[in-house]
Amino acid sequence: MTKTMKLTLFGIAFFFLAVAGSFIFFVATWDPEKEAPVVLMPSPADPSAIATATHGLCIDCASRIWSQT
Repeated sequence: MTKTMKLTLFGIAFFFLAVAGSFIFFVATWDPEKEAPVVLMPSPADPSAIATATHGLCIDCASRIWSQT
């Protein structure tokens, strides 16, 4: 293996280690209390809210879907 190949492989390995390390650092320092949720789901107690939020279905269709689950 030539010196150029070794240097290229070292650069590639360093890049992947840096990406993995930054991801691990991000996950380790994540504070869910400081961030707002990305998706706000309606309460499962209200089937019409779930159907409307997901499909825009009418209340009748929502109640049929809810009764099947």
